[in-house]
Amino acid sequence: MNDDVRSAQSSAKTDGDIQNANPVCGVIMPISETATHTELHWQSIQTLLHRAIVTAGFTAKNVWEGTTDRISERIIANIFQMPIVLADITDLNPNVMLELGLRLASKRPTVVIATTASVIPFDIRDFHAVLYPADMNMLGMEDFFKRLGRVLQDKYRAMQSETYVSFLGNVIVDVASPETREVGVNDIILTRLDDISSRLRSVESMSKLVRNPVSNAVAHRSSKPLSGSVYVIVPEANVDDFTKVAMELFEVDIVQMKSSKSGMINLEVMWSGGDGHFAMDNKISEIAARFGGDTDLPF
Repeated sequence: MNDDVRSAQSSAKTDGDIQNANPVCGVIMPISETATHTELHWQSIQTLLHRAIVTAGFTAKNVWEGTTDRISERIIANIFQMPIVLADITDLNPNVMLELGLRLASKRPTVVIATTASVIPFDIRDFHAVLYPADMNMLGMEDFFKRLGRVLQDKYRAMQSETYVSFLGNVIVDVASPETREVGVNDIILTRLDDISSRLRSVESMSKLVRNPVSNAVAHRSSKPLSGSVYVIVPEANVDDFTKVAMELFEVDIVQMKSSKSGMINLEVMWSGGDGHFAMDNKISEIAARFGGDTDLPF
């Protein structure tokens, strides 16, 4: 949707005095060149439709008009909130069809118009459309404006008397009314700070699970009482890999460096809740052997 074009066209004047008490009739229509019509054509149609709407006792307002900065927000809010809306589906403009679909979901009074040369899509073919002459001849347009005015008034009165039957009939559509609220800069900053703090706490928590083995606290998984230790020697280059695999054992709680000598690192593997000393010695010894190490006494 072209915001600049729509903003320029929304300044088009309508004849007749518009009273504030008159109900608003929204207008959904193309605003730029379509398959068979120019932008100038649509500017003329907009002016004529606004005049017809005012003559029928309503206040004409394009659905893209409003005070919010985001045009998409204005359009959606107006589509769902306006008491009655008119949609011109001539040439089946994609934006118009999308906006019409949203409006039909609101189950509020909607009037569809098109030229006599238009092809009405199958999905809405049973929706009564008010047609106007494709050549826009004067007599045909005068008759169209009268019929359009009656339809607008009839549908609006039906809504007021709660007898209006929408296009969707008894189909239930759960639609939340669009709402907007202002958020102060301070609120945004505080929200961002809370999010950053939460992320930092998560990083800190994870960092406690992994320690550098050379700093004497390779990893710590459990606070359960220790029930045994196994000492191994591993080449210094393989310490990290050994520690990673050893810590994958559920029983292992801590792997820490005890000493180093000639490129070999003496590690103490503390465990709890295992199947006993013999079983744990074998498990840890096998892992040490995979990385060029072996079980040993501390040195």
